[in-house]
Amino acid sequence: MKFKYALLLFGPTSVISFNAGLWQIYRREWKKRIIAMQDNSKGEPITSLPEPSAPAPSLYQAVKLTGCFNYELTTLVGPRSIPENSDTQQRTNPANSGSKWWGEQKGGFFAVAPFRCVDGNIIMVNLGWVPIDAFKGEVYLSKYLRQNTDKVTTLQGMVKYEETRYGWLSRSHPEIHTKKMYKAWALFRPLEMAKETGKVEEGQQRRYYVEMVDEDDTARVVVQGEIFPKRRSGQKHSPFYVTPNGHLLYAGFWFTVCGLSIAALRRSHTHARRMIALRHKEAEIDRQIAAAKAARELEAVAALEQPKI
Repeated sequence: MKFKYALLLFGPTSVISFNAGLWQIYRREWKKRIIAMQDNSKGEPITSLPEPSAPAPSLYQAVKLTGCFNYELTTLVGPRSIPENSDTQQRTNPANSGSKWWGEQKGGFFAVAPFRCVDGNIIMVNLGWVPIDAFKGEVYLSKYLRQNTDKVTTLQGMVKYEETRYGWLSRSHPEIHTKKMYKAWALFRPLEMAKETGKVEEGQQRRYYVEMVDEDDTARVVVQGEIFPKRRSGQKHSPFYVTPNGHLLYAGFWFTVCGLSIAALRRSHTHARRMIALRHKEAEIDRQIAAAKAARELEAVAALEQPKI
């Protein structure tokens, strides 16, 4: 193969595969950090929140807070798919396990409400996932929540941080970070949500929230044999489709492709240099032959021009 064709084929391949390998290494380290932080949910839960001006608790930190909800200020985030590891199989009526009347395939929303702790701190809490018809209005939403406002209760959950981007939507609609899109938020923005309610003091607004887990039955109801809102099953987390070791295998694959591409380029370059050297050698031999032939012709002409005695 000519070197220019090899360069055109293997040059981009080596660059792309090398960067793909680096990306897999980055993803592996990122997932290792996430898994390490998820272990925070297995530790002893905190029973009080730090002041809003203090550093936020660790991501996935287990919490156990006592206070009361204000369900009148419930807002929605989505649309989102039902959480993985949710308690979908925990049905009170197995007969309803077939068609999923509540429309899981259509997506749904996360219901978020402010929670006032007994010590006066306020935190936005993700109550769980509700079907998409909750978007139609407060009447539809209310049937999926046990709205026992002002009743002191204890919630269990874990700390989650605000979301900062949502793919292409963040670039084309930057306003999703600061306000609702129609009737729901596209991102979990607890600080802006608290401001939007108008009833959360500025000094109590935080950039993190609490996600409830299914051991806590606060605000849960049974609708036609299904438990709502849907939540994660205990402190379990959404599994990664590709484990950190899987990323290591992918990185090895891409670096191997990069190495083979570079080897092919080097071989093609060596072959091209060898061919160029052979052409130069052939050209030199041709020049030597031509020079020798010209010399013989000159000798012959000189011999003919010599006078005969």
